[in-house]
Parts: sequence; structure tokens; C-alpha cells
Amino acid sequence: MEEFVWAREGSGPDDGADNGSDNEANNEPEWEPPVEQQYDHSDMDVMEDLAADEEQHHGNQEIQECAQGQHGCVIAPYPDSHAGKPISNNHTANVAYGAHLSTDGDQENTYHPFASKMDWEVTRWAKLHGLSSTALSDLLAIEGVSERLSLSFKNANELNAIVDHELLTGQPKFKQEQIIVAGEAFDVYCHDMIECIKSLYSDPDFARYLVFVPEHHYADEDETVHLFHNMHTGKWWWDTQKKLDQHSPGGTIIPIIISSDKTQVTLFRNKSAYPVYLTIGNIPKEIRRKPSSGAHILLAYLPCTRLDRISNKASCRRSLANLYHACLSHVLAP
Repeated sequence: MEEFVWAREGSGPDDGADNGSDNEANNEPEWEPPVEQQYDHSDMDVMEDLAADEEQHHGNQEIQECAQGQHGCVIAPYPDSHAGKPISNNHTANVAYGAHLSTDGDQENTYHPFASKMDWEVTRWAKLHGLSSTALSDLLAIEGVSERLSLSFKNANELNAIVDHELLTGQPKFKQEQIIVAGEAFDVYCHDMIECIKSLYSDPDFARYLVFVPEHHYADEDETVHLFHNMHTGKWWWDTQKKLDQHSPGGTIIPIIISSDKTQVTLFRNKSAYPVYLTIGNIPKEIRRKPSSGAHILLAYLPCTRLDRISNKASCRRSLANLYHACLSHVLAP
């Protein structure tokens, strides 16, 4: 093992004994540690984007391999080839958007319903950065900002009106309903369940991964070891498809998955929220399990109440259970 000794200039016992050697040492270049490369925020953003793209690429490859059966299993297809097949030539979302432009929009303005590209850029910036309505209105209220940018809106309310009423979107709108339990009314905020299913089913980001027909997967050629992973490989989908074919041959099954979790919202004075989420089993679990994929839609907000007016604990628990089931029955009603 080599030994390294660090000494400051002029501190050794032989200092001044040999001035010539000191002069030679002074003429030698001093060692300096290498300068670390500095990254600005833009470089870090690019690196994070590249890492995210690489992760998404590997995730998409995994999904494609599972969807195409490239993970070494033996696939037994459903016997009826008509199951899950398209039955009509409905217009896609892009065609519908083009039709909207030809009737209500400006065909020459590709940023419709925004008046210009600058309108769209400012709206995109404000929404992606989570800018509050007050902050955006204060920014646009600065003298000369709206005029210099040639914006068609002067405050956040005008911008939100364009987004909410003129911008085509596949997301359903919230509606408020009242549920009466034990003579007391409770507010429930929910989306239309059918519209939520249509939104997920027609999302172009999921189109190439959607599963429409059940399959049996086996680990061996003799088909003795049954493999279960995604919903379409289970017995339920297969048996349900057979029942559906008896009265509607060629139909497509859309399994509905509901989840809920009461949570504390610390950003709103520690208030409680009781969200209910919806997704469909046609989307592979490799996508559904990633929160960033957008495969779950917020279906409803259930009322958060402790029913403090009911003093008896057993009666309070029963009333809370009745309220929960009454709300879900209303939200999930066809």
C-alpha cells in the first residue's frame, strides 16, 4: 500500500536547506482537484425527462410482451373468433374534432377554440404549472401584459370559460346529487359512470393495449398448469363471455373496477375527502397499477360525516353503512 503524505509549503524540517530544490518545486505545476461539471436547472429537467422516457419505454415493452404472449406461456384463444370484434365503423375522436371545426370552429385556426397560438401557450403554461385563478388574474391585470401578448382573455374566469365550455374533452362533467338517509340529506358529487367508461375505452393512449377477448394461459404444452395474471386470463371473463354469446354473439365485455379510500386533504385545512375511482379490466394491470398513467378516473366524492347527532354507537355504524351503500347504489346505477 502506498503512503501519501500531505505537507504545506515551508513547514518541513529541511525548509531553507536547499533553496534550489524549493525553486524547482515552486516551478512545478500544482495539483488541483478536477472541476465538477455544473448543471443548470434546464439540464436537470432534460435528464429527468430522458430518464422518464426510458422508464416508459421499458414499461411499454413489458406491456407489449404480456399482451402478445411473449413471456413463454402457451395461449389457448377463445373458440369464437367473433367475440370482441368491432361491430360498427363509428367515427374516431379525431374525425369528430374535424367535424366540430367544420361546423362551429375556424378551419384555418388549428388552436381553436383559442384565438391564437399565444392563447393556447399561456393556457397550457397556467394549467400545467397549477397556477391559481387569483395568481393568473393578478398577472393578467398588470398593465400591458394582455395587450402585448395579444390575449383574448383578460382574467382566469374568461380563460376557464373557454376550457370548460368550448374545449372538446373526453372527460365527463361533475354533477351534484342529494341522497336522503334517515331523513337527512347528503350531497354527493359524481360523474356519469357510463361516460367515465367511454372516456377510458376511447382514450388513444390505451388503444393498442386494450384487451377485448378472454384467453387461457398455460405454463406447459399439455395445458395442465393454468396461469392467471391479467383479468382476461381468468375464468370469470371466459365464463361470462360464453353467457354473453348465448344472447348477444360477438359482444365485448368491459369489466368495471371500483376503488375508494377515505383520506385527509392537508392542503384544505385538513378536511376529509372520500373519493371513489373507476377503471376497466380491458386495460392491462401493468398500466393500471401506475398512478401516472391516468387509467383511473375520479368517479365520485362520497359525503364525509360522522353522524354525531346519533348518540348510540351501534345505530351510528348502521346509519353510516346505509349511507355508504345508498351513495354507491346511486353513483353506480346504470
